Amino acid sequence: MTILKIAKFFCVFQLSVHVVAYVMALPLVGSIGEFDTSTETFTAYHERLKQYFVANSIDLYSSEASEAVKAAANKKVAVMISVISKKTYGTLRDLCSPENRKDKTCEQLCELLERYFKPK
Repeated sequence: MTILKIAKFFCVFQLSVHVVAYVMALPLVGSIGEFDTSTETFTAYHERLKQYFVANSIDLYSSEASEAVKAAANKKVAVMISVISKKTYGTLRDLCSPENRKDKTCEQLCELLERYFKPK
């Protein structure tokens, strides 16, 4: 009986690992491009960024998800930091200082940038 339970657990674990690995290995859909203050507001960019996340199934996990799945969901912050322009990233670093921007959620980072770039 115990061997059967161990075997079932191992099969479920293996399946979970393969599903997460498969989802993470899929190519990304579309491209978001860098944020450019001369062509759009950050609010518009943030809207496009959210749709990019939806299209690529980035951070679609429930709050009860396992730690491994939540770690994969942190990809949202990494993607956001990777796609904004160098100039915007510098601004974001200044706005977050002395805290580390990796310790904030994507929504928190976008709120900071929206307030900063809000037309006056």
